[in-house]
Amino acid sequence: MNYNDALEKLEKYGQEHLLKYYGELSDDEKSHLLKDIENLDAEKISSLYRELVAEKKSETEEKSELQSISSDDIRDFTEEEKKNLIQIGMEELKKGTVGVLQVAGGQGSRLGFDGPKGTFSVGLPSGKELFKIHGERILNLSKKAGRPIPWYIMTSPENNDATVSFFKDNDYFGLEKESVKFFPQQVFPSVDTNGKIFMDSKCSVSKNPNGSGGCFTSLYEAGLLKEMEYMGIKYIFFCGVDNILLRPADPLFIGYAVKKGYDIASKSVRKKSPSEKVGVFTYRNGKPSIIEYIELSPAMAEEKDTNGKLRFGSGNVLMHIFRIDFIRRALEKNTKYYAQHKKIKHMGNDGQEVSPTEPNGYKFESLYFDIFSEADDMAVLDIVREEEFAPVKNREGQDSVETAREMYMNLTTSWLENMGIETEEKIEISPLLSVYGDDLDHNYITERLKEKKNYID
Repeated sequence: MNYNDALEKLEKYGQEHLLKYYGELSDDEKSHLLKDIENLDAEKISSLYRELVAEKKSETEEKSELQSISSDDIRDFTEEEKKNLIQIGMEELKKGTVGVLQVAGGQGSRLGFDGPKGTFSVGLPSGKELFKIHGERILNLSKKAGRPIPWYIMTSPENNDATVSFFKDNDYFGLEKESVKFFPQQVFPSVDTNGKIFMDSKCSVSKNPNGSGGCFTSLYEAGLLKEMEYMGIKYIFFCGVDNILLRPADPLFIGYAVKKGYDIASKSVRKKSPSEKVGVFTYRNGKPSIIEYIELSPAMAEEKDTNGKLRFGSGNVLMHIFRIDFIRRALEKNTKYYAQHKKIKHMGNDGQEVSPTEPNGYKFESLYFDIFSEADDMAVLDIVREEEFAPVKNREGQDSVETAREMYMNLTTSWLENMGIETEEKIEISPLLSVYGDDLDHNYITERLKEKKNYID
């Protein structure tokens, strides 16, 4: 693209200010700016601003009827039922029909950590980082399945290089390099209150990730959805990165999803209280949905069923299994976007950086769970929070580094207690040894405990 083509494109949508400093730029800077403009979907941005901000269509009230969704509780399953589900899941892993899709674009800034959140360590005795813990669980199951389990990791433009380098430096945690695929999340320009696209510098357009819903379009654009289909993958295990107790490609959950046969199966935790700030599973206007906690009235949040359980009590923990044919079908629909009014750093009219103290513009983002409404139905499995959900979101307090570390150590130590082994302190057990804690070798564990270490691998 040359200057005249860029100007013609921008004038059509009132964005010609992006070329304001063109005459001051070096040849390399000019090339960078023209490339940004060439890749810019100015028509899409103009349309989103008009519909979601100027005309405020997103603020028109949509009448929604919410109904509770029934769930199964893993605590109600017999040991025989669990074994049967695990067997079904392992058969799928052996056939190569399951892939893991992990969204890992976040940075560890809230943790006081400068780097991708997946490379953060909560301070376990082993020092293992989140990615390493997830990777070793996948490696454990890959060995049992007799084949690699494909692991697709969505990064952000900000942390992609650091994430890839971390995997390389750690030799992919023993996994086959070819089985781990990285793809960056797509980005959208951000705009001011008048719909003018911000600039980061005189030669670059301001961009931000396009929301959690961008994971599917980014997967598609990277050619990886087609690759999955070619490989015979039928189920996508979808998860985040910050849950230290995550069981990626969990055979029991795979077996549950296969047996139910719906487009989507989701894990959930029962809300601790009616006021817990967590999204919940519902039917919205008869279609599967996840709603934010603020969408529940106080009366609905308190409402209980005949068994005394909260009717809207199954909380979303970002663990789902999607049928890949459903993902393909859902992507054929128009993606829904939201205008998020936020504080956006940018280059001001004087060429200097502006760091606003109040919201000054809009980011356009999509939400991954909006595709739920395209599903015919879904299954929800309530899991035990202490066994499977310990997110690392904050430096201190709730869902913090300390709580995640404590929950991990409590869980693996409880495995020893279930074997009749008493210890003076809590013991960390490597994911390479066990996923559920039910297949540990008693003699091996007791011998390793004689080393007086609080980590067993």
